[in-house]
Amino acid sequence: MSFLAREEEQQQLEPFKPPFKRRFKPKAKTGCHTCRLSLYFHRKRQANVCYRNEARAVLANLSDPTIRHALDSLIALNDGIETTRHASTVITHGVFINQRSLDAYNAAVSGLASRLKEEPSRTSAQAALVCCHMFVSIEVMMGDYATAFQHFLLGLRIMYQYRNRPGVSDTGRVVPCYGLGFPHLDEFAIKLFASGYPGKHMSPCEREHGSSTTTNINAILCDQARSDLSVLSAEVLAFLKRVTGLQSQYQVAELMATKTQILGCLQSWEQTYSQTANDMIKGMSSKRVRFGAAFSLLLHSVLTVVVNLAIGASTYDGHSLGSEVALIKATAHMATEIGKSA
Repeated sequence: MSFLAREEEQQQLEPFKPPFKRRFKPKAKTGCHTCRLSLYFHRKRQANVCYRNEARAVLANLSDPTIRHALDSLIALNDGIETTRHASTVITHGVFINQRSLDAYNAAVSGLASRLKEEPSRTSAQAALVCCHMFVSIEVMMGDYATAFQHFLLGLRIMYQYRNRPGVSDTGRVVPCYGLGFPHLDEFAIKLFASGYPGKHMSPCEREHGSSTTTNINAILCDQARSDLSVLSAEVLAFLKRVTGLQSQYQVAELMATKTQILGCLQSWEQTYSQTANDMIKGMSSKRVRFGAAFSLLLHSVLTVVVNLAIGASTYDGHSLGSEVALIKATAHMATEIGKSA
């Protein structure tokens, strides 16, 4: 028997084996919990803006009931009126919000207030700071800028009370941070507001129908003011990261010089654009134009307060920044009222 014949006979005796087929596996959801949660902090999602650090802080503290309430509100608010299991309502700021989100938000705010009053501790402070991130996001999406900035200022006070970053004493000595792992609310607020700008103040069609050349010029200036603030926001974020990494005495002089330079740029912005923005708020009928101008003033005030507080080794002192804090509150109230207007 030839070799080919023996091989053919052997193949006939062997049982048939079907061709290899890969085992079926159901498709899983892509992305980790952190990545998915980071999408909830802002409705205007941009590829170059990341909220993963804030999401990690929330997930690391989910055992806290106040944080869970705030997270439930944030998620339900993003779901919007598509949630059919709960009756939806319209809040006074003209934004649709379902009842579940509103109830969870109220529970978180009231729970946090009583906890800070009855149990002041580092654990309560950390929970409050994590909640402030979500409160600011929720209130901005609801159009309540006045309350959002109350929580922003509360978070700043907690950050500096527990020395969340290294600082420099009055004698020039580096004062290390406590290393508690608190999230940085100032960086979060800058990212949130710098990426949340409304559209152009006036479209070309609106400029053509404008009755005044001065109005068109002011609109162009406001758009330029917005562009300059975006650049300044990026510089401030880079500056804050360098302050966070402060370890050596040799870094102090350079950081102080950078701080002085940024404050000078912010002052120059105010001298160039502040009056124009205020004129647009008072003299324009378009709600979008007025809100855009108020938004620019608001972001400028946030940057000014954040940079002024940076590197300082002392705790948050509202009296030393009284004028800036008062300006933030007034501008936030104005932006809220413009948003509510028809």
